[in-house]
Amino acid sequence: MTQIRWRDGVYCPRCPTESRIRYGSYRMFQRYLCKNCDRTFNDQTGTIFEHSAVDLRKWFLALYTYIRSTPVFGS
Repeated sequence: MTQIRWRDGVYCPRCPTESRIRYGSYRMFQRYLCKNCDRTFNDQTGTIFEHSAVDLRKWFLALYTYIRSTPVFGS
């Protein structure tokens, strides 16, 4: 998820600045501390998965299963 989310480099989602430092980890995600606004963020911050208690692997498996089971019209 890190490579997909931060293709152009890691930046603060609250104040789009690239001045940040690594600040430990949260679950399996790297945490960052913004030097500008002093807030922490990780790879899930600002996404639909931000406050989810369900693991990302389970989300992706559920989405994959749903997409595969959806019938294709016009074939």
